[in-house]
This record gives sequence, structure tokens and C-alpha cells, in this order.
Amino acid sequence: MYLLSSLISKINLASKASKKYVFSPNNALISQFLKVLILEGFISSVVEINSGKLLKIFLKYHPKGVSPIKKIKLLSTPNKSFFISFSALAKTHQKLGTFLVSTTKGIYTGQNCLKHRIGGFLICFLS
Repeated sequence: MYLLSSLISKINLASKASKKYVFSPNNALISQFLKVLILEGFISSVVEINSGKLLKIFLKYHPKGVSPIKKIKLLSTPNKSFFISFSALAKTHQKLGTFLVSTTKGIYTGQNCLKHRIGGFLICFLS
């Protein structure tokens, strides 16, 4: 969880500074997290470096140089994990941004959690 919180911070700062890419160590949780970000259109691509030990994450920008990531707010930290049930997620899910939730089936967006009727640990909120 520490590596994931570090990556979220790197992406948040890099998108504000209009950087083209960031680097991160590779592990299973980070790979799942990045796949969801690619599918949701927040980052453009990921390339493995050093035999898959390091990831180069390319950030996505609109033609005017605006990032689709305005803000990433880390909700669960290595010391505090926030669980949200399906019913609570259905009540609080807004169209203001995207929740990323770690479930027993992998990392899902809030909308996918509602579709599959499952809850999990809140990772972050993207807007």
C-alpha cells in the first residue's frame, strides 16, 4: 500500500507540473491500479523497464495541455483503510469524479462496483 500511495502522489504532482511521465516500481497492485487508470482514460500508457522491475507511466493530456487528472485524493493510507459497502457506495456515488475501490475481484471503479454489486476498500478519488 505504501508504494501505491507514493505513486498516487507522484502522478498528482506530475500532472500539475505538466510532466510527460513518472517512474514507479512494479508490483501486482500497482499494475492493476494502472490498468484501471488506462481504461478510464486518465493515463495514456505504461512501459516496463529493467526486466519489468520499473514502470514508466506516460500521463495523458488534452490538446490544449490540460490533464484529465485534476486531483487525486488518497482515501486509504497504509495505516488507515476505509471499507465501503455496496449500499453505502450506492448512496454516496456521485458524478463528480471516480472512486477506485480494491475489491476481492481486483481494483474496480465505483461504477463497476455498483454494476457487480460489491464493496471494498477505498483507494482514492479522481476528479
